[in-house]
Amino acid sequence: MKPKIIYSAFFSMLLCLVTHQIRAQITTSFTTDSLWRGYSTPDRNEEPLPYNSILTGGTWEAVETSTSLPNSCLDAPLTFPGTPIFSAGNVSCNNSSEEAVFTSFFRKNFTLNGGNNPLCSASITVRADNLFRVYVDGTLVPGPDHQACGGFNYENLSGWNFFQTYTVNIMPYINLSLPTHTLIFEVGNCNYVNYLAASVTINQGYPNVSPAFTVQTYCNNNWSVTATPTTPGGFNHTWELYQTNVQGATTGGTLVATQTGPTANFQWLDLSKFYYIIHRVLVGCTGQSQAVMEVPHFTNANLTYHFEDANGVAKDQFCVGEDIYLDPTGTTNYDRYFMAVKRRPIGSTGPFSDYANYGFTFTNNIGLLNLSYLFKYSGDLPREVFEPGYEYELLFVIQNIPNCIAWIELKKTFTVVCCDGFISPEFKLTLHTGEQGQEITVSDFEPYTNAPVTNTWIILSSPNQNGGPYTLVQETTTTGAGPITLMTQGEPGLFHFVIHRLSTSCGDFCFGRYGIVGGFGFGAIEEECDLCGPIDCSILDNLCLVPDHETAACTSLAYNGVNFTWNPAQGATQYRVQIILNDNACCHTGPQALPLTYTVINNSMTLGGLSRSCFSWRIGAVCGGQTFWTEYHCFRGCDETDGGGTGFG
Repeated sequence: MKPKIIYSAFFSMLLCLVTHQIRAQITTSFTTDSLWRGYSTPDRNEEPLPYNSILTGGTWEAVETSTSLPNSCLDAPLTFPGTPIFSAGNVSCNNSSEEAVFTSFFRKNFTLNGGNNPLCSASITVRADNLFRVYVDGTLVPGPDHQACGGFNYENLSGWNFFQTYTVNIMPYINLSLPTHTLIFEVGNCNYVNYLAASVTINQGYPNVSPAFTVQTYCNNNWSVTATPTTPGGFNHTWELYQTNVQGATTGGTLVATQTGPTANFQWLDLSKFYYIIHRVLVGCTGQSQAVMEVPHFTNANLTYHFEDANGVAKDQFCVGEDIYLDPTGTTNYDRYFMAVKRRPIGSTGPFSDYANYGFTFTNNIGLLNLSYLFKYSGDLPREVFEPGYEYELLFVIQNIPNCIAWIELKKTFTVVCCDGFISPEFKLTLHTGEQGQEITVSDFEPYTNAPVTNTWIILSSPNQNGGPYTLVQETTTTGAGPITLMTQGEPGLFHFVIHRLSTSCGDFCFGRYGIVGGFGFGAIEEECDLCGPIDCSILDNLCLVPDHETAACTSLAYNGVNFTWNPAQGATQYRVQIILNDNACCHTGPQALPLTYTVINNSMTLGGLSRSCFSWRIGAVCGGQTFWTEYHCFRGCDETDGGGTGFG
């Protein structure tokens, strides 16, 4: 079984902190009920008592409750913020002995739901009979002095009229350092019976915890990420995962998943996309902080390469016709690679333009790559690369999807230029006898198969080693390396000149050799013939070639003519048709006449009255004042050839 490949990339980078204003608080609330404790004392406390005296001033007992007793005592229905409570033994009215002047104390111990989180608000709502003071965590809440109960001047009262409901702010007096808090009411009885009805509401904010966080990415045949706050704690964590097509972006994405809780884990992320996470946490009384972080792609792979030539020499400038290799030694952790090429003219500062796309290849062993061959013959968009005069930019990418290596790329550039002396059209020539006759074969030449180069082979024949005249025997374009048999039926006794012409964007390069079919000795030294060794290709373009495919045929016209035709000859400005009537080499019909020569500019001519004559004839191409003639041919009359053909001797 293939072992699981698990990689954890740990990143911690806080990119942005933002506070949003919202309402989010922790509330502690309660009302008076039977769980409170209380006691009464006959002392009238015009002045506040020390806190410790209150705690030790009597026996604290469970209170008694009644929702009807206050109304029955007052004979006036009221509403209460909580259940009215009474200290033990002080629950009657209407001429009861307990109606004597008493001071009652009521105590509630409580804890805050928000612990020591900052306070947002804290208040009590109270209706009591009659005047009352409030102690919070041992501190007397300051209040006004007021005359009550027969004109006595009481200090720091929070309320003094049982017909009124009072609201008291106690937030400044809550001691957040205490684990348990104490609330004590001191209620003095001026009329009827002591009671207390109260509700308590305390709102706390969330601690000012930083929303900063770290992310860990994992790969176990799927890309996942875990987000963890940098600072423990905090409340109401919200984690939002956004998807984007822009690497490094932390805004403008699409929300694809949301989680809550102290940490978040997102699974099956798309390796072709990019992601970022926003972490929101409630802070203070009315706020929310957030942090945003990019989810990093896996980068535990290495991509490196360089360009080199066929000899392994590293470089970034190549000659036209030179194979360009890529050596990826040092590249690791991949199961496929991708290549594409852009280009621009050398010296340009403009953008590169798309040129060739090789696409993906699945392999875990790249090896040495011949870019010239691959981009010309393979891939999604093969091209005739690489042409001179351009700077090429190669995009090379590796991936390993099972290992969550999504896309690691490296771009490098190289140029292709024209180089003096690099292109060589040299070859070897062999003449031998084959099944069909004398064969001409070429070998040991560089075909430049992977470059934008055209291989053309031109075969000329001549009775002379130098100076011509030259007849075009064959012109052939080939691909691939030799040996290549160009011709299988060479004409014996003639010199055959073979020229290899390499056509490139940097110009044409030519090299020639010769041989004698049926003989031996081949031009291996350029001085041996005019067309041997490296030659200027313009010589070929300016050669005046002998016309070929010449014919003489009887016409059906009334003047019994003979029509002469031939192929146009390179370099010719005029043509000459020469006949010798009763040429002894062809005829036995009378004395041989002097040659008759006719000049034309087209590649055909008709002479009348010759259909029953015997003569020799030839065609000449006029170039620069010289005439280059074909061999003589014999014409023995139309009757000799059944009235419609040529007769060659």
